[in-house]
Amino acid sequence: MRYENRRLFDEGNVLRPPTVKTDLATVTSSGNTMRQVVAGVWQTDDNSRTVLLCVNISEEKTRAVLHLPTKEYGASSQGTITLDLEPLSVKVIEL
Repeated sequence: MRYENRRLFDEGNVLRPPTVKTDLATVTSSGNTMRQVVAGVWQTDDNSRTVLLCVNISEEKTRAVLHLPTKEYGASSQGTITLDLEPLSVKVIEL
């Protein structure tokens, strides 16, 4: 996944992440509390490609609802994406 998207990570820009809603509880490890489903959006430096990555670090299958600030991504309105995520998985979605 990283190799296929290396241009995004090496030369692109990180955009404001979507808001993620899921039924999974947060986890605490080494004093740090974190969500079990996280997401980020990257865009190529020439704005030709925008990609959403969503990661489920839990050992449970879950459904996540992501609210995207699509106006910031070059679209004209807010967007919502619902994803079914397998345990310990990553989804890559071209926006």
